[in-house]
Amino acid sequence: MANTNLDKYYEIEDMMTDFKSVKDSYLDTLKDRHDYMNEYRAEYKRLVRTLNDIKRSIKKNSDTEEERKVLLKSSKKQIDAHIEHLKELQEQNTYEDYERYIKAMELNKDKLNDNARKESIEEVRDSIKRTDLKIEELDILIDSEEDYELSEEIEDITTLISTAEDDYLSSFKEYRKACEESDEVYDAFNDIFEVLLDIGLDYESEKLSNALPDVEETRKKRPDPTELLNILKPIRSAGLLYWQSKYKNSNSYSLNKTFANEVAYSRRALLEDREYNGTKNAFERLENAYIDLKNYMYERYHELGGTPNNYHGHDSRN
Repeated sequence: MANTNLDKYYEIEDMMTDFKSVKDSYLDTLKDRHDYMNEYRAEYKRLVRTLNDIKRSIKKNSDTEEERKVLLKSSKKQIDAHIEHLKELQEQNTYEDYERYIKAMELNKDKLNDNARKESIEEVRDSIKRTDLKIEELDILIDSEEDYELSEEIEDITTLISTAEDDYLSSFKEYRKACEESDEVYDAFNDIFEVLLDIGLDYESEKLSNALPDVEETRKKRPDPTELLNILKPIRSAGLLYWQSKYKNSNSYSLNKTFANEVAYSRRALLEDREYNGTKNAFERLENAYIDLKNYMYERYHELGGTPNNYHGHDSRN
């Protein structure tokens, strides 16, 4: 371990030599990543905008499910009214057995639940026709069955879109992180594309295909800071914090302390995964602090060619 401030400076000088040998390549990688961010953000915004357009486009189809529920409700009301009519006839004519007709109508009504499909609806329509009851809404339901089935699929795709948005598009930061960690972002939205294609929504599927993340594009990933962190050791714990001089004209301690703070600041920038501008700023501060310390050491330490304030022909260790 270094015993004098000069010995500590020699270690700091070696550390900064190593730092300079690797910091440029680290910054270059961050710069490439920084330049790519504009394209990255455009990709994110395009995907968000496209999904909003798709949701608006398919919403008109989902409205048919509400229409279906209204038609079913209206049909059941008409059956209820017919049941009441049969009950009135029963009271007026006790010799005629209307009970079996009433039960048949109640069974028909039960078949018209929210999940009723074409086959059940046709059975109800054919059954009530025998009682001279005609409900036009049932014909509409039967004729529009394909639209209603599509409506259900649209509800499913809407849920799928919402889930993917929550998982990956809550912010650009979350989107970027997910893209860099795996291909699951592409997979999630490609699944949505496949479903849109399967249910025949060609316009929407084509729109999404043009906005899918480009898996062939090389993502500009963050460089590994491990080597730099190993080089930039915390000054105090590394035993490189200067001894405070008894000479009031000595600035070595304060300059060393400032340098130690800038080493800590650069380490924090690396540990916090700061982007290009933040990391570049931290490195510049570190290098400026080192230059100030270096200039002082070379001016004041005769071992380095300088002249100490207390120089009388012997070594200064302050």
